[in-house]
Amino acid sequence: AYMSAIVSGAAHEVDGDEKLHALQAFIEKFSPEYSVEGAAYIARAADATAVLRIDIEELTGKARKKPE
Repeated sequence: AYMSAIVSGAAHEVDGDEKLHALQAFIEKFSPEYSVEGAAYIARAADATAVLRIDIEELTGKARKKPE
């Protein structure tokens, strides 16, 4: 079984509130139990971190389910 996606578009570096919101969203998605520690880390490391937004121009995907 597999799932795949191919995305193409233009990547742009973001800053300010958009950057902080994106970093916080990563913490909430992947480590919600560390939200306080994650917020403190973002405050320390945001200036040394790049965040890119991809404006999607084309998206394709496919999947195959595991045979039952």
